[in-house]
Amino acid sequence: MASSPYHCVLGAGPAGWSVARQLAALDASVTLVSRRVPSGLPKGVQHTVADLSNPDDAKATLSRARVIYHCAAPRYDRWAQDFPRLQSSIIDAAANAGAKLVVLDNAYGYGQTGVLIEATPMQASGKKGALRARMADDLLKRHKTGDVQAVLARASDFVGPRVRIAALGERYWPRILAGKKPAWIGNPDLPHSHTNIDDLGRAMITLSNAPEDAYGRAWHVPTAPALSANQIATIAFAQLDMAPKPVGAMSALTQTLLSPFIPVLREVAEVRYQCDAPFVLDSSAFQAKFGMAPRSMETTIAETLTWWRNLPPES
Repeated sequence: MASSPYHCVLGAGPAGWSVARQLAALDASVTLVSRRVPSGLPKGVQHTVADLSNPDDAKATLSRARVIYHCAAPRYDRWAQDFPRLQSSIIDAAANAGAKLVVLDNAYGYGQTGVLIEATPMQASGKKGALRARMADDLLKRHKTGDVQAVLARASDFVGPRVRIAALGERYWPRILAGKKPAWIGNPDLPHSHTNIDDLGRAMITLSNAPEDAYGRAWHVPTAPALSANQIATIAFAQLDMAPKPVGAMSALTQTLLSPFIPVLREVAEVRYQCDAPFVLDSSAFQAKFGMAPRSMETTIAETLTWWRNLPPES
């Protein structure tokens, strides 16, 4: 990768951090772009501060890019107001630079449960789901017209090191490490897909090197077979050689009553349906096309527990 084109990774969250770290490990020339300087950068990664929702700022910042990994997102409660403008600005900047654009996406746009494949209709009716469906459609239309060479890397809920704000995040792993019941919104006995954050990063890099016929569509990135929150907890407690504790599930009524006091509960209410029925992201098409298998959930759990265990107390 030493002679690879200049790579720009947008967003300093867990996804962007993973992509940037893995690119740097391949000796790529990589710059991470975000609105604020992150606390620590992967070795070999440069950083630039920019407001990518500003078209002029985005074009100037990304003018030398040959591959752009779009992992940026507004604050969760500002999606409707800020996400379309941010994506439009980034697409325009990629088109201006003549850069490949690999875009992180999620499964909100499907608006349904069960087994999801890339051909599953996008029929979300909630605000966030409908927005993600519309943004994906807008991106693929820009690809079809020849404005930009773009592809969607679609993942399920994140899990892994550095993933804090997630179903398997700060209300789950620290409680397990303390020997307590982990928390979960919805039914903890139903299968639910989680995408390892580093599998996502590796998949986005794989797509950046994919042939042209792989572009202009969405791909479900490699995701391990779905397990329930209780199954994941049981594996985690066993790895820690601790007595298992059942997951503490939050009912819909409790979520509604607490929402006025805990804003994030209000924001995730729209997608609670994903945890009240089986929610399975089928990534077999990507795995067959690119020969990339996901990490096992056992490996992911071990890596995640190690990261949380070694996190400094003040972090």
